[in-house]
Amino acid sequence: MSERFACWSRGVLTMQGYGDLSDSERQSLWLGLRFSTGLCFAGIALGTTLASPAFLLAMAVTAGVGGFLTAKHPFDYVYDATLRPLLGGPSVPSSPAPRRFSCQLATPWIAAIAVAFWVGAPTVAWVLAVPLLAVAATVTITNWCLPSLIYGLLHGRQAGASSRVASAGRDSA
Repeated sequence: MSERFACWSRGVLTMQGYGDLSDSERQSLWLGLRFSTGLCFAGIALGTTLASPAFLLAMAVTAGVGGFLTAKHPFDYVYDATLRPLLGGPSVPSSPAPRRFSCQLATPWIAAIAVAFWVGAPTVAWVLAVPLLAVAATVTITNWCLPSLIYGLLHGRQAGASSRVASAGRDSA
């Protein structure tokens, strides 16, 4: 059973672009790689529950920064600065292209939820929020990421292909 789980973990993290991580690195990053997705899920859930456009726009900004501007999601830096020193283990690696693509997709999606609340369309906001929350919950719990799968399909990559080469230029940013 543990070998099956290790194979699953290797496959889903490879789909996100972390195929070059060793099994021991994957195990030591079990929380680090879920931290930002978990905080995003919690933030979007809270912003939606409160019907707060400002809170949701703040979440969209963090997704945009992680998807377009920095080598890692802002919450990865929070993990590295706060929990990693307490737990030990490696720093969260730079976000590969499939993971950044996920943030890039989430940015306008979260902004659309915020706008829907702002213009007084809570039903539209909830219709947009529920699938996004489902995707965020799934990747947080299982590491299986629908946007990373879409990225792989769009770029003609098979599930086992690494994106480390594609993100190498970004890592130096």
